[in-house]
Amino acid sequence: MGGDLASTLQELQANTAMTLVAVVGLDGLLIEGAAGPGVDLEAVAAVAAPGLVMMGDLAEELGAGMAQVTTLEYPNHVVAMAPVNDDSLLVMVTDSGSMNLGQMRIVLRRTIGAVRDAVGEG
Repeated sequence: MGGDLASTLQELQANTAMTLVAVVGLDGLLIEGAAGPGVDLEAVAAVAAPGLVMMGDLAEELGAGMAQVTTLEYPNHVVAMAPVNDDSLLVMVTDSGSMNLGQMRIVLRRTIGAVRDAVGEG
């Protein structure tokens, strides 16, 4: 994958069945993203940001380390979220018919290192 965050996310979105790939800050602001036509990156970023907080809060209650991946399955979409660092979250969305949950998790595992490197956390 490419070196900077924008190209890394654009390459991931273009080469997979992802509808949206974004790095979102804790404040709900989009750090960087790539999406198919008609997808509102800013809106998805705003509602996905609490996912990182939820992951941390649940980990604290369970006495566990930070979650590595959170997945949400909807009738027509699958969403996977993974912490990039303490302040940001990788959000990936695909149509449920384009990629199954297992494939999405494999893509995420293969990608998160490049995203962290691009953000400067590698």
